[in-house]
Formats: sequence, structure tokens, C-alpha cells
Amino acid sequence: MKKVFNIISVVVLLQGCAYNVLEEPVDCSISDIAVQADEIKNADCDLANGLIIVSGSGGESPYLYSLDSNEPQSLNTFTELSAGSYLITITDANGCTNSIEVVVENNEGVTANASTTSSGCGKSAGTISVSVTNGDEPYSYILDNGQAQPGFTFTALGQGSYEVRVVDANGCDFTFETQVLSGVSFVQLISPIIANNCALASCHGGTQFPDFRVFSNIQNNAQIIKTRTQNKSMPLTGSLTNEQIDLIACWVDDGALDN
Repeated sequence: MKKVFNIISVVVLLQGCAYNVLEEPVDCSISDIAVQADEIKNADCDLANGLIIVSGSGGESPYLYSLDSNEPQSLNTFTELSAGSYLITITDANGCTNSIEVVVENNEGVTANASTTSSGCGKSAGTISVSVTNGDEPYSYILDNGQAQPGFTFTALGQGSYEVRVVDANGCDFTFETQVLSGVSFVQLISPIIANNCALASCHGGTQFPDFRVFSNIQNNAQIIKTRTQNKSMPLTGSLTNEQIDLIACWVDDGALDN
């Protein structure tokens, strides 16, 4: 479950520490909101005639549903879908969310997924390796609308989200997205930065909300931490190196993982 706080931001000054704090928060980390796929109709090759019907539960209704990055809608049905992998997100009345990945397959054609390796922070050492089932060989592999290649591995990739398209010998194709992570570890790299620069007794070490000695508080405020370290308004005293600022950004862009 994606952990999100629905917040109203206010700025307070307390013991010399300025920060955007959360007023009357809804703790989405303990929400039981969920979404499931009730019906999937696979697509015919080269046709956008697939269908997904989902349903929501938990949280607080009414719900909104979104497909990939499209605008949320109240309807729980998605139509005119080509074969591919889709991320469906449910949002409840409190702004809490949860997501599932749903695959619309080709009725008689290729289906694919991928495994990845980390890029490194600010580096381009990531890889995507595609696995294919069904369809007829030979296959062509395309990354982000680039040139088709016969090999199933893409290399020298930076951190980010990529679109992968696989086309079989009959021209039947399957498209999905996958993410290359930087691989920055919270435990090894980010936690020491927070502990030594912000989770101090005079600030977010217990006297100022949120308490950054608690991981969930760091995770729920990850985007704020990234923004404020990049504009150098955080930490209030002292400073971070450019490398530390970049590591925080990479960790947040990976999804603020507990890794």
C-alpha cells in the first residue's frame, strides 16, 4: 500500500526550527483501502478492445479510479484497452490511495515482463531484461519508442520509468512500463544523513513535529524533505554536501523505500 498523508500545510517556528507540519492528519499508512480486478477481457492483436473492471473496498467512500497517469474517474470500468500492463489506482475521500497492476494479454499473441538492475544515483548503470511468453519468434524489442532491436536486454540506463514494447513475427505487440531504481539504501545512506542533520534534540528529534526518529514520518514527508534539501532551506543549521542532497533525491525518486 502506498503510504500518503492528506495534509494541510502550515509553517510554524518552534525552538528555531522551521518546517511544514501536518495539521489534523489522516494517517493513510493504516488505511485498509484496497482495489481488486473483478473482470479482465483480453485484447485481440493490434486492436484496442480489452476491458478491465475493478472494485474498491475499505477507506472512506466515494472512490475515484485512475488508469496509469490518466485523470481519476468515478467509473470503475476501463475500456478500449490494447494488450499491456496497466497500473490502476484507487483514491478514497481522505486522499488515501492503493494500486494494483493489471495485465491485459493478447488473445493469441505475445506477452512480456521484465527484471531490472539498479542504475546508481546519478549514474547510468541500470539494465532491463525482458522475458517473453507466447507469440511467434523472432521478437523485436523497443525502449521508449526508440529503434527496434533483436536483443532482449537494454543497458546503460539511468534512474527512471521506461516503456518497453515487444513485437512478435506476426506484428502482434505488447507494451508495458518498468522502473529502473537508483538503489540508494535508506538504512545505509539516508538514515545517517537525517539522524546527524535533522533528527536532533532541538528539531525533529522529538521536540518538533514530525519526529524524524520514526521512519514512517520520514517516508510520509519524503517529497518535502527532497524539496527543502534541494533549495537548501533544510537543515536549518549547518548544510549538506551536494552528494548528500543528490542521495536524498534519488532515494525519494525510487519511492522512499524502507531498504
